[in-house]
Amino acid sequence: MSRVYWTPLRVALRCAELLVGRAPGVRVLDVGSGAGKFCAIGALATQGLFTGIEQYPRLIEHATDVAALLGATTATFVQGFFTSLHPEDFDAIYFFNPFEENAWPRPFHHDRTAPLVRGTFEGNVAEAQAFLRGARPGTRVVAYNGLGGPMPSGYELLEREELGCVIELWVRRGRQRS
Repeated sequence: MSRVYWTPLRVALRCAELLVGRAPGVRVLDVGSGAGKFCAIGALATQGLFTGIEQYPRLIEHATDVAALLGATTATFVQGFFTSLHPEDFDAIYFFNPFEENAWPRPFHHDRTAPLVRGTFEGNVAEAQAFLRGARPGTRVVAYNGLGGPMPSGYELLEREELGCVIELWVRRGRQRS
């Protein structure tokens, strides 16, 4: 299932670069971080601080193990759903089509003891749009293979490129707070 769920290495590097650039300490949230590949790569390739949030506890265990094995010390993982976090706590947010599995019947690749995914595809996209409306001006958002719906108003598309699938860089408009 890695072709479906994992960000390819070259894409992870490009997305991390778009989100962090050369600025140290940029706080990046990976929504639906899975086994932590994007966060680990971003932590190793940039000076950003990566937080992955994932609803499946086993994937959090794997992500934590992978980050430790690779020495990705600025990658951390939280079990839960992104709506339990505050968007203003992050400078950048990464979405790799995080709700697609909710559009399918129960995914065959998950452990049968795992809880069912939370909500519906449409409901999760609406929650993501509301979450993004709460972000601070200047927040950078990268969507790889889409968010699942349109970006909320107040975001400007700065870049769009093909790298296997479409990568879009959006920035929340408005004056940044000091």
